[in-house]
Amino acid sequence: MSRAQVRCILAPFGESNLSLSDGIDQASEGFAERHFLRNASLLITENAGFSIAITFVGLTTVMPTFVTLLGGSPFLVGLIGACQTAGALLTQIIGARLCAGKARMKPYLLTPLYIGRPAILVVGILTFILGTGTNWLLLSVFFVALFVFFATDGVASVPWYELISKTVPPTRRGRMFGTAQIAGGLTGIAVGWAVSRILGAHGLPFPYNYALLFVISGILFVLNNLPFVFMKEPVLEGAAVGSADDVSVVHFLGSLGKILRDDANFVRVVAARLLFGVGFSVFPFYVLFMSKIAGYGASSLGLFTSAQVFGGFVGGLLLGWVADRVGTRSVIRLASLVGAAIPGLGLIMFGFHDRLGHLLLVPAIGIFVLIGAAMSMNMIGFSNYILEAAPVELRPNYVGLFNTLAGTLLIASPLAGWLLDQTSYGVLFAVALAGSLLSLVISLGLHAPVRE
Repeated sequence: MSRAQVRCILAPFGESNLSLSDGIDQASEGFAERHFLRNASLLITENAGFSIAITFVGLTTVMPTFVTLLGGSPFLVGLIGACQTAGALLTQIIGARLCAGKARMKPYLLTPLYIGRPAILVVGILTFILGTGTNWLLLSVFFVALFVFFATDGVASVPWYELISKTVPPTRRGRMFGTAQIAGGLTGIAVGWAVSRILGAHGLPFPYNYALLFVISGILFVLNNLPFVFMKEPVLEGAAVGSADDVSVVHFLGSLGKILRDDANFVRVVAARLLFGVGFSVFPFYVLFMSKIAGYGASSLGLFTSAQVFGGFVGGLLLGWVADRVGTRSVIRLASLVGAAIPGLGLIMFGFHDRLGHLLLVPAIGIFVLIGAAMSMNMIGFSNYILEAAPVELRPNYVGLFNTLAGTLLIASPLAGWLLDQTSYGVLFAVALAGSLLSLVISLGLHAPVRE
């Protein structure tokens, strides 16, 4: 039976699946061990490079402020999260379809990245060219480019996960992800200082200061494709090279439905991820809250960026160890706790900002530190859990389905912007708190993946 056929036989978790998965893992184990140091170093470099590049145009700091200064409403600020979610997650089902049964993942990983990663650079160049007086055009360019960037990155994500699973043993993945976030975090703190200088009073005027950030970020993203080029990938014997037509689209989609019907644990982790995403969708609004309620303007973005990067650094340092030694299930539960603590601090600031005075900066920094930690938990927790829990022969299907279902959160950030327009930051933070607490409750029933 070919691997393409094996991928189509979807069964619930059981001993037969685990045995088959172990055999497939052992076939490439020798290759992975021989090239582990090279591949892990390149993956860490790429992962850290991505973190550094995205920090220059922070999704929860720089981008929301950029949109607001161009005259964007809270709804448009929420659209940033929608572009990220819709692009990065909904398109993963396409990536799963393209790479299912293939012997090599790198071609299906690099092609979409070559197309999409220059999009951030395009935003910077056009902002320099268009300048002021074209706010509606700049906003249009920004949102189209943002969606293209995340959509192509989403298509590349499934082969990226599969490449990791082929080259990094399960017991080392948590530390690898953690090391990447530590490396990105150390550099990212310096990036936060650079952002504060570029956006400060002595920097370029608006919008050219933001254009410079997008140009720097775009160049780094383009260069960040190189680590994938130099990776050594095992070619799986018996894979159906180039045979996406071996499996009909109807059969492929039907197989995904069977996962949802037969794997209750998978449904449970999806529910926990969706509820965690409710709190996640509010992240872009904290920087607006700091400006309008707490009085911290654009000059504070560098400080908040560094705080967020530091949180990712600490999260990577601690959570990589927790994932490998205690288990990814524990990381998911910690993620839900941290996700609840963020709006909890927001509610404290909202209720007592008049009384806290200068002490207000303490919970403000704490929020961004926890946001950085929560973002690292999403990768080390939920994503890593799926890699461990899914049968190896069905892993692209599981990853693609999981992230596509998580992509339904695309409406969460715009709805959060609408809710903010209709009510207040207090109501918005209370909803985020409730979502994170429900995620924690559901995560208590998750199964611990079996590690062979």
